[in-house]
Amino acid sequence: MSDLEFQVMDEVYFLCSFSQLLSDLGCNEELLNDTLIELLRKDFIQQLEYSEEEGDYIKLDTPDFSKVKACSYVATKKGLLEHNAK
Repeated sequence: MSDLEFQVMDEVYFLCSFSQLLSDLGCNEELLNDTLIELLRKDFIQQLEYSEEEGDYIKLDTPDFSKVKACSYVATKKGLLEHNAK
């Protein structure tokens, strides 16, 4: 797990938007985008999209890399276990 992946995992114990992560971590958009894609591929985080219709966040069944900047994220059990093992 890279340093930035570890920092992202620190933040996503609770739901965090892309913009919130960008602000909290102080990295550039492209690097954060790539890091989130890698964490999604590893199944360490879940991607959620806000649904106006539902009035709540809906977990995407499969990651949609074209929506990385528009979504929010939360750690998966697998991700938490990996993060806490370090």
